[in-house]
Amino acid sequence: MYGNNVAKTVRNGIARVGPGAWTRLVANAITTTSPAPLENRQWIRIQHRGTGGLAIAYSNINADGTFTAPTYSAQGAIVIPAGSMLQEPLGPTVMMWGRWTNKINTSDGGTKVIVTEYA
Repeated sequence: MYGNNVAKTVRNGIARVGPGAWTRLVANAITTTSPAPLENRQWIRIQHRGTGGLAIAYSNINADGTFTAPTYSAQGAIVIPAGSMLQEPLGPTVMMWGRWTNKINTSDGGTKVIVTEYA
């Protein structure tokens, strides 16, 4: 949004994130069988709604146009607490991934993440 402060396209949606595997954090995560970043995306904003922590990881696009999920655990990732919002400049060739992490006194098995992508 710096230097290009007007979004021409916006997509908003939900990503359901569990503890067992990395989940793509894109706005069409639950509405399609092949979730992908918004075309020409420039920014992404997420809100972690739930308990526990939300581990964040990234991967670059592969030569064949696909993304490979991180192979490490949530312990090696940035973790944002429940209720947090995160906004980053992120193009369509970088995928943001999320993984729910259990914290003390939480028993939920996952969380809901609201994802807004701007192009």
